Amino acid sequence: MKTCKTCKIDKTLEYFSKDKSRKDGYHNSCKTCNKNHRECKSEYFREKLSIWRINNPNYASDWQKDNLDKVNSSSAKRRALKLRATPLWLTKEDLEIIESFYTLSKTIEYQTGVKHHVDHIVPLQGKNVCGLHVPWNLQVLEASENIRKSNKF
Repeated sequence: MKTCKTCKIDKTLEYFSKDKSRKDGYHNSCKTCNKNHRECKSEYFREKLSIWRINNPNYASDWQKDNLDKVNSSSAKRRALKLRATPLWLTKEDLEIIESFYTLSKTIEYQTGVKHHVDHIVPLQGKNVCGLHVPWNLQVLEASENIRKSNKF
């Protein structure tokens, strides 16, 4: 028997979810109280979010359209971090140089009208060798040339 901290009712252990971090191995609140609490909380946040979206239509999409180079840089950084390809020893200047490659790519694309990509010279996930997400491993290429190169070193 265990007392639920929310509803203050004594219940058998089958009404509590397991939790290894607790001394007795079970949550303090019963499954019913946990479910009701999550539903109330999610409804509250859903309502707040819908109000914010009404007051700020197209906020994210407008910013993304205006700052496509920053969006691309950020997503490339995230992919590289997931692959553990961005070394921790990179300086702030190195990270700014990486971001400048994406800005340069968009600038060239705007001036020439030809789509350009930022390419890793040594691929992050190559068959024989894996490169790093560092400034000296980046280059700006035409999109068609980068796609033709594929994931090859």
